[in-house]
Amino acid sequence: MVCVSLFAGMAEAAGTRRLDVAWQGGSVGELRAALGRQCPAIVPLLARSAIAVAGRYAPDTAPVSAGAEVAVIPPVSGG
Repeated sequence: MVCVSLFAGMAEAAGTRRLDVAWQGGSVGELRAALGRQCPAIVPLLARSAIAVAGRYAPDTAPVSAGAEVAVIPPVSGG
């Protein structure tokens, strides 16, 4: 299992600030795909969002172990 924190528009689209994903381990890219299957409403933002594992931004090739602290950071604009 991995608990994924969601923020801003991503949390709004999902209707929650947290998703629990059945996870045995794999890459960030595989987790991104699993999130999209579990919550199709976030797919449009998911492709443009950064993934942080254990508090650090991670590329799609980075490993994610079961139980890792994961956050999806959607694109933001400032002004």
